[in-house]
Amino acid sequence: PGTEFSILASKSLEQVLDAARSGVTTIGSNLPATWARLHKALALDLASSPALLPDTNVSLDEDGCIDLSMVKYFRDTAPILPGCSCPACQDNRYSRAYIHHLIKAKELLASILLFGHNLHQMLLLTKKMSVAGNDLSSLCGRIDKQINLNN
Repeated sequence: PGTEFSILASKSLEQVLDAARSGVTTIGSNLPATWARLHKALALDLASSPALLPDTNVSLDEDGCIDLSMVKYFRDTAPILPGCSCPACQDNRYSRAYIHHLIKAKELLASILLFGHNLHQMLLLTKKMSVAGNDLSSLCGRIDKQINLNN
């Protein structure tokens, strides 16, 4: 059997992607909770196509997140991430505007919904990375492209 490498604490999505590209098999991270505390939601298009999110109201930060505390989400009726199947997004259950309101009202539910969404998206990302095989660099490249085009 080959040697397995582990990273216990990744502090950014870039570190996660770099570790995966380098063959690290176990990556530990508290990014979903950290992003939730910072009012951020992971908003990468993890679909098979390399297309970016069609929503022009979305600008991703260096971790591929949107900051729902920003005033531009005040009246945004879209779910956190259209097409996401997490409990916060599915069936358009909670809008960006509602989560923005929860953040401004300092309601704990905002962090709970954002953490659930971020965890769901990170699990989806790691699943896609684990089954990508030889296509891993292509997947990471599509993610890098989304982040760089939005910054």
